Amino acid sequence: MLKEYKKDKSNLLSQYNRILDLDILDNKITKKDIEEKKKQLQNEHFFVSFTGQIKSGKSTLINAFLFADEVIPADDTPHTAKITIIKYGSTPRLEATLYSKDEWEELKSNSEFYNKFLKSDIEKSISRGIYIDEIIYSSPKVLKEDNLTNLQEYVARDGKYTPFVNSVTIYYPNEILKEITVVDTPGTNDPNQLRDRVAKEWVHKTDANIYITYANQAMDRIDIEFIDEFLLGVPKEQKITVINKIDTINSRDGLNEYIDELFNNEELKRREILTTRENLILVSGLGALIDKMLNNNIPLSQDLNYYAKELEKDGFLEPKNHNLNELERVIDAKLIENRGKNIILSHKSFIKSIFDKKIDSINREIEIEEERLKELSKDIDTLKSNLVDINELEEFIRKKEEDISIRFNTTINQYLEDFIEKTDFINRDTIIPKIKKELEEIKNSATYDSEVVWIVKSGLEHTFSHLREVVSKIQNELALFTKKEINRLQDELSKENLGKIDLTISNSIFNIYARELLYGMRESADRQFSEHYINGVVKSKTTTFQRLLDTKKGLENINSALMSLIQKYFEETRDKMRSSLEEKIKDKILNNTINQIIKELKSNLSRKRESINDYLDNIDSKEKSINQTTKKIDLLKDKLNRYKNEYHL
Repeated sequence: MLKEYKKDKSNLLSQYNRILDLDILDNKITKKDIEEKKKQLQNEHFFVSFTGQIKSGKSTLINAFLFADEVIPADDTPHTAKITIIKYGSTPRLEATLYSKDEWEELKSNSEFYNKFLKSDIEKSISRGIYIDEIIYSSPKVLKEDNLTNLQEYVARDGKYTPFVNSVTIYYPNEILKEITVVDTPGTNDPNQLRDRVAKEWVHKTDANIYITYANQAMDRIDIEFIDEFLLGVPKEQKITVINKIDTINSRDGLNEYIDELFNNEELKRREILTTRENLILVSGLGALIDKMLNNNIPLSQDLNYYAKELEKDGFLEPKNHNLNELERVIDAKLIENRGKNIILSHKSFIKSIFDKKIDSINREIEIEEERLKELSKDIDTLKSNLVDINELEEFIRKKEEDISIRFNTTINQYLEDFIEKTDFINRDTIIPKIKKELEEIKNSATYDSEVVWIVKSGLEHTFSHLREVVSKIQNELALFTKKEINRLQDELSKENLGKIDLTISNSIFNIYARELLYGMRESADRQFSEHYINGVVKSKTTTFQRLLDTKKGLENINSALMSLIQKYFEETRDKMRSSLEEKIKDKILNNTINQIIKELKSNLSRKRESINDYLDNIDSKEKSINQTTKKIDLLKDKLNRYKNEYHL
């Protein structure tokens, strides 16, 4: 076994050297990446990357899996997302690698990201004595801590070093880290282009991948595009897909139906993403973390205390329901027990993916040139007739696109107006009177600062329970509308002789993120009704005498001011929810489904028209073009055979 392992390792190192000599790499994988993979193989490192979109719950899941505590901040936002490498260490410690001067300048050149996400954070850091010219150098500066006490200063919102940190390495005494190195990458939809690129470079180094998607939008278009571009080189045996946040799904039956849809999804089948049920793990990362913290007698934060009560009601603090133990079992069985075999397999798969991509690229070039050769062989009248047909089809599709967009937006607006009407009714007749009554029960002005935010959050909970029905109705009616429009488009296209086009759509695309909206509202309530802010209202609306004696008039003044602010807050929250729903619905259905189909149709027609025009513009050199195209096809086929012969693992 050892002899065979060493032989495979030697062959792989030779193949990496050969790749460096060949013209085979694209702009996604560089010679530097190949050198890194060689070094990784020589040192027998085994990297497991945790990837997924921002807000998929990666950090919470890693906290439960490795630390059983809130070590990595879970406020996964464009402000705070970092590449976090977690290695074994006899004692907890950290190293934070800051941006180099060149990287910092590149970051600043992305002005939209810099102004939106970094500028105010940098100003806060400067106010705490951290100056750019003292920490950003030509070579990246590395800051070290002998424990994890100050980790928040490097990765959390408002951390004094957070804006300047590119990556963090955590050393931690968990036995599993003797076998693997865990890499927590920023979200695959990270707007920080520099960090997004570095994260994707790390994904190229990965030996195994745990892809985390979350229950209300599992395996959407962003997930699939990322997997296509970066994870096809990871062997299917070393890919685990995790659907996180199962506690946000309204019913277990709905979840099981949704999983069946995923397994029947042709896109996922082709990519071998979901091959067996064993490779798909359903977890509640938050439930698992809280469960482990409670078992270890670790105090919960105020927010975790709230979620603990919610999750306990639904049973997600029990291991059989949060399911982390199943993920741990699969990681151990699939990745750790066969570490040597997996190292060889991952490098073989990575090398194969390089050759496969190049071979696929050449095959596509051959197909394009052969289509061109076919067009060159047609007579001029036929080509001109084809050109007229293409122009007519493009105009037909353009009109249909406008028509569908108008009808879609009209329908959305009708549903959202209904949403606003019901929200106003619920707030006016139920929530606001309830909040007013609870405020009137406060008899001590000194307690407003701690009571108000929880009264508002309680009101949001009641709003949510009513709104879930409204959101469910929007979801169901949009499903019917969209499927009807897609079927109508299919029928009309078939009349236009465009052939059969796959316009199928999955029910799962209509999941609207009701609980995600609630979490967002809770976070905004924390900010809006902070203790500091409430104290300011109390002091501005009462005299010292009224506060000391808690006079009736003083309490009435406070309540009147707070009710005005709360009513305004609920109106603003309602508008934000409407806007958020509209944005998600349009992005999920109109942009990522209907418009993508139409875009593909238009692109196909455009390529055909360009090919015909190109030929008609050069009609006098028809024979020369045929010869050149034939010669190009022959050269491409020779190149294809050469690369096929080079791959011999």
